[in-house]
Amino acid sequence: MLRGEKMEKYYWDVETVRARKKEIEERIKSKDNTFTQKQWKEILDDLDAVINCFTVDDGKLSVSFDAAMKKDKDFLKKYGVVGNYLEKFFYTMCQVKIKNEPFVKHHYTISTILKIMEEIFQSLGDVYFGPFQSIMGNFADHHHFFKGKQTSLIDGSMMPVRHLNEVYTATTISTNITDIIYPVHEIGHGIEFLLNPKGFANDNNRVAWEIVPTFLEFVACDRLTESYGLGNEVKKYFNVILSDALDRASKALYIQDAVNIADKLKGKKHYEIIKIVAKDLSLERSDVHKLLTLNTIDDLFTYSFAFMIAVELYMIYREDPKKALRILRGLIAKNNYSTREYLKALDGYGCLEGKRRDEFKLLLK
Repeated sequence: MLRGEKMEKYYWDVETVRARKKEIEERIKSKDNTFTQKQWKEILDDLDAVINCFTVDDGKLSVSFDAAMKKDKDFLKKYGVVGNYLEKFFYTMCQVKIKNEPFVKHHYTISTILKIMEEIFQSLGDVYFGPFQSIMGNFADHHHFFKGKQTSLIDGSMMPVRHLNEVYTATTISTNITDIIYPVHEIGHGIEFLLNPKGFANDNNRVAWEIVPTFLEFVACDRLTESYGLGNEVKKYFNVILSDALDRASKALYIQDAVNIADKLKGKKHYEIIKIVAKDLSLERSDVHKLLTLNTIDDLFTYSFAFMIAVELYMIYREDPKKALRILRGLIAKNNYSTREYLKALDGYGCLEGKRRDEFKLLLK
């Protein structure tokens, strides 16, 4: 429990959402024509997704070798261009000496978290503050703070309900600086959804879904440094997320190479493919098998790519906030932004080269 606050003030549970679903089902039965039959179904599907987030443990399960290879191959066919940028980013940033230091324990009250979030989104202007206020209007009923890991939820989640424009968010409580950063991230997803529901739901945006909330994490870190004297904790956080991004990028690149090698070995048995891939990549066979069946390449690409772009956007923000927010709004506005278009929108940046790379390194020290 957060000090001085009653957790039940900011808590939704599965039964709350089930009651909402029942209400929708009654409206459908009564021939409510507010939405089409297809739209009503999408609303019910979205409410089911919210329920499942807290009732189904979909932790990473091993999948068959063939299924994993097909999924990875299909994803790379669509988003393979990202690999070129990730490789450049990885080899540029892996030279950075990363510090692994524990966060200082601190109990942030809910009122403090809300106050800081309001300051952050207000500083971004009406375009972002308006949707933030809309989410905050339902925050008491639609945000869930909880301690520890529950089901498939790790750090947090944002679950939208299309057509109703409802946003359900949830984040962990760890009694450190992440208690502020994680809600900013998830509400960032919510703002992205409210500003462009169709674009958010479009699978063509899949690899770019995490860019906006990751950038907002950096903006939050600015506020925590400048107004709350948390610069040391922010540096620790930068080190943590860089380490995570590099780990994901490394695995993504290994999988990309493995898929390319395996694709040339058609007709060979699984163990033969794994043996050849392991030799070519200088890995243990057991590691190759785990890499290809326990990791989801879309997750690895999505988060490492988002970090790469978000950092570039953040460095632009430090130079020219208006330009960065203009780019951000453009990213959100597009319904069918391709990966190439995201990179083009950032003036070709995306690998932290030169001046921006050196400036970012200073933020880690």
